Amino acid sequence: MTIGIFGGRFTPLHNGHVGAILRAAEQVDFLFVVLSYAESDPIKGETRLKWMNAVFSQYDNINILFIKRAKILETVEEWIEDSINIRKEIFELYSGEIFDELDFYYEPGLKTFKSVKIDKVFVGSNDHNDMFNRCYPEAKIVILDPLRSDITISGTEIRKNIYKHWEYLPKFVRKDYAICVVVKDSKLRNQLTDRFSTVKVEDVYQTYIRIYGKDVIEQEDVKCVMEAKSRILCDEAAYNANRVYFVPLFWRSQTAPSVFFVEPISLDDAITIIKKHLE
Repeated sequence: MTIGIFGGRFTPLHNGHVGAILRAAEQVDFLFVVLSYAESDPIKGETRLKWMNAVFSQYDNINILFIKRAKILETVEEWIEDSINIRKEIFELYSGEIFDELDFYYEPGLKTFKSVKIDKVFVGSNDHNDMFNRCYPEAKIVILDPLRSDITISGTEIRKNIYKHWEYLPKFVRKDYAICVVVKDSKLRNQLTDRFSTVKVEDVYQTYIRIYGKDVIEQEDVKCVMEAKSRILCDEAAYNANRVYFVPLFWRSQTAPSVFFVEPISLDDAITIIKKHLE
């Protein structure tokens, strides 16, 4: 059985990361993706872990390790200590679940303890090959897409303007950045939806009035049904949005709206306001 590791901060997770992880997982029996985080990171570690689990939970041989690091590794001692912690994490979390027979490895020149043998360390470049060779001397270093032929942009560039680089983000990531806009007027809501080639949320309140009448929708059980349906529709809209999505005045969403168009406004003015939020 072969084991590989691939590490990063994934701020944010983008399709280049996804492609690299999937290619790495094809080369080993089990791939451990080391998601490192710190309090100072621009995106919360818990948010990134949610994205990783959402994208890779369907792959049985891909496992996410959530590792806290106070700072970027610099010295040889820091790198070695980190590698020891990663090996221990793999052993403690997964030895009873996925390993029938562990390949134990005694670290030469380091601490004399049994740990999991790493067969391949997957990296994006050869910048730290010397450190990886010191920390995982038994492993083969594999560079994945060093010329970025798959995705030609970095996470730093994407982070500068998420909406400009929308196509590089997995849907699970997009959902957290999609802008919710409340539009009272149904005609304007339709116009904006078409203008931005995106999705809108059905006005559940008005639909229920037309079908059942005002008296029925005042009943508590019906109110609960309308609220639940509205939340589901808003959640689906955020997932499928093209950067922005539109909801009626009586919205029920877990995401606070960024823009409100309750008073009359021209289509051009509404477009201008929304475009500013996308800059």
